Amino acid sequence: MTELELPQATHFGDLNLAESYTLPARVIEGGIRVLSEAGLVGTFHRRPKALLQKAYDDSIIPEADWEVICGRIPYSESGERRYGYSTRILGIMVKAMLSSRNRGPLTKAQQRHISTILVIRDALVDVAIDSLIDECTGYQLVRPDDALQKLFEKYLQEHARKWAKTFPDDFWNKLAKVRGIADFELQNRPGYFGHLVNDLVYSRLAPRVLEELKRMNPRMPYGERANRHHQYLTLNDGLPELRDHLNGLMFLMDGYQGNWDGFYARLNQSRPQFGKTLELDIYQEFEGVG
Repeated sequence: MTELELPQATHFGDLNLAESYTLPARVIEGGIRVLSEAGLVGTFHRRPKALLQKAYDDSIIPEADWEVICGRIPYSESGERRYGYSTRILGIMVKAMLSSRNRGPLTKAQQRHISTILVIRDALVDVAIDSLIDECTGYQLVRPDDALQKLFEKYLQEHARKWAKTFPDDFWNKLAKVRGIADFELQNRPGYFGHLVNDLVYSRLAPRVLEELKRMNPRMPYGERANRHHQYLTLNDGLPELRDHLNGLMFLMDGYQGNWDGFYARLNQSRPQFGKTLELDIYQEFEGVG
C-alpha cells in the first residue's frame, strides 16, 4: 500500500504527560484515534512489544491485547508514512506491567518506567470518572473544547508530584558502600533497606514522625505499604527537612565507606533518634546480608 492509499491523518494534537512526555495523537480517516509510535518510543525508549514481551511469555497479557500491542497502524501524514497504535495501548500497558509486578520481578526496562505507568494509570482513572460525570449531567455540552486535556494534564502533574523521586540514587549507592555491599544493584535493593531508612531518616526528623507515618501509611494485607512515607510529608516543611537530612547523611556516608559501625555511631552522636537514650546496634542481625 502506497502513502497515497493509506488513511490520511485529519486531526492533530499532543497528549502532554505531566510536562515530561508528549504523545502525539492523531485521528485518521474513518474516525480512528491513534497514538504516535514515535511518541511512545520516545517515552519508553522502546516499542510496546519489546517492553512487554516477557509479560506475554508469562501469559499475563491476553491474546486480544497482544494483538493491539503488536498491531501498528500505518497512516499518511504530510505525504509520509507514519505508524500509530490504538488508544487502548496505554490501558493495556498499565494492566500488563502492574500484573507483571504482582507476579514477580520486573525486567530492568520495566523497572525504569513503572513510575510513569503508575502516573498514567492514576490520571486516566481520574479523567475517565470526570468525563463520565460530564456526560451524565450534560456538562459536556457546555464545557470548553480543551477541558478534558487540561484536566488530564492537571491530574498528571499532581500524580507526578506524588510519585516524584525524593530519595536520590546517590543515597542508595552511598548506603550500599557504607554497608559494604560490593555487587549492589540500584533496582534490586535489599529488603532491609526499608528498616534502615526508618532508622536513619524518619526516626530522626522530628518527634513521633515515624510512628505517625506508620499510622497514616500502614502495611496492606499483601505486606507492602500503599504509598511511600515521604508522600505524606508537607511541601513547605516536611519535604525540605527530609532533603536537608538526606544531604547530611550522604555527606557523612562519604567518610565511612565499608564502616557501618563507625558511621552509625557518628550519626547517633550528631543526630540521635528522637525518644532513644541508649545506643544499640539493632542491625547486627543483618551482618553479612546483601
